[in-house]
Amino acid sequence: MREKRGFTLIELMIVVAIVIIVAVVAVPGVLQTAKSDNQQKAISALKAYYDAQYQFKDRGLKKRADNPSISLFARPFSELSRYGEQNLGLVSPEFAAAVDAHHGFNGYYFADDPRVPPGSESVFGLFAVPCLYGKTGDFVYFIDGAGKIHEKDPGAQINTPSTHFTGANHPRDPAATGWVTVQ
Repeated sequence: MREKRGFTLIELMIVVAIVIIVAVVAVPGVLQTAKSDNQQKAISALKAYYDAQYQFKDRGLKKRADNPSISLFARPFSELSRYGEQNLGLVSPEFAAAVDAHHGFNGYYFADDPRVPPGSESVFGLFAVPCLYGKTGDFVYFIDGAGKIHEKDPGAQINTPSTHFTGANHPRDPAATGWVTVQ
């Protein structure tokens, strides 16, 4: 009688085929779950940003030079985490650093509204753009000063908010198409 020492080629091929089938079935579901999770985190981050801006303004930390009775919003974004010597903690330092440095955070880039004049601290808006469209997220999100979150599926043409969401393509423009208010 012959002694068996290992697997036959057929047994190995069956195992490899089973692993490939499981991967083909499971991987798209895992990727879709991760993408959906990133999108929900982007919406949550926009809400946190909105709340933090109003908390910052309500604390009266920053005042207008020509009228000190008027409180201003935080700008740059990092002021929501740390203002001067005060550690505010209104947003996480990681989120603030990612936004100010234009690095991805949970699969999204966050960028100031390009229609808000640089240095303006009386209005705000923030975009969330997928780092890799179709892989880390399918929608661009925007929160305005009223706390409304808008979304748009821009297709694969997106790059940055400043190149694709100005002018008539901006969610604040009444003639803009494709934007849907989600919350």
